[in-house]
Amino acid sequence: MNTVPYYAYKVKHVILSWVVAFFSKRVSLTQSGSYELRRGEFPGNIVAVRFAFDNRLMHLGDQLFHLGTMRALIQSGIDTAIVGPTPLAPLFDRLGIRVTTSTDVEKLPGVLIITKKELFWQTTRSFPQASALCLNYKSLGDLRIGDFIHSEVCRIFKEVKKDPIQPLSTDLWKLPTFPLHANTSFASKHTNCIIFNDFVASGFLGIAKQRKHLHNIAQEQKKEHMAHCVYVGSAKEACTSAPLFIDSDLRGKLSLMELIERIADSTVVAVISFDTFIAHLACLYGKNATIVPRRRTWKSWIKKHFFPMSVFAPETIVEINSL
Repeated sequence: MNTVPYYAYKVKHVILSWVVAFFSKRVSLTQSGSYELRRGEFPGNIVAVRFAFDNRLMHLGDQLFHLGTMRALIQSGIDTAIVGPTPLAPLFDRLGIRVTTSTDVEKLPGVLIITKKELFWQTTRSFPQASALCLNYKSLGDLRIGDFIHSEVCRIFKEVKKDPIQPLSTDLWKLPTFPLHANTSFASKHTNCIIFNDFVASGFLGIAKQRKHLHNIAQEQKKEHMAHCVYVGSAKEACTSAPLFIDSDLRGKLSLMELIERIADSTVVAVISFDTFIAHLACLYGKNATIVPRRRTWKSWIKKHFFPMSVFAPETIVEINSL
């Protein structure tokens, strides 16, 4: 994701979403500041739930925030799927969560679209017959992000469903481990591995000091654990040279599923990164995670609401380490 186009795209959608919501009589603003679009006999006409993910505005970590709620809905007998392409499709497929297309939504008589607030305008255009709950990630009260999403969905279904939605539990947040591909395994050579990444797409301005701090942490933990340090990231991130403390540079060499397999492996003793998808993934796998916020002022906020993303998430040791 190129950073300048990302922010231009985001500003455009935030403004258009606000304008459309302001002038629409069908839209209400919830207590949390989320947009709720009611069409037809909503919520009595809901027969299915679709989570709309747009990779241009929803980072992979954002998509994981919905994991517990999606699984809870499925276990409650609600027709649930993800609409729109997502790089995480192979993972969701292994978890029993379907990834479908907008055509699927058009065929159903009553669909509730769940997405983030910035995608409200796009949602009204892409799904003109559907109701929508566009969530405000910035007004969570005392809840963690995954618990907030679940509570908002439960609020709507309480109006029409006698049986409550399945409550969140640790099992709904657990991710399975997968056999390692040959090119991702270091188990035969190294007892301990550290997964390291120092790239961030959004909030990238002025992070040179934080990146240096991240490097210092990695060197300290490498020495502490006597570990093999594995540098992960996309092919785009591989355009710069690897720091000297890196033992294996796998940037651009792993598929997304291979990265997930690598983080889940038992040889991984620590994961070090900014507050990104990799950090969220580490927490869901119960790994020791050291996370450096992109902004020092975010430390208390992300510790309270995002790491881990639910009070029911697997037990892990998370250190939010800022300058």
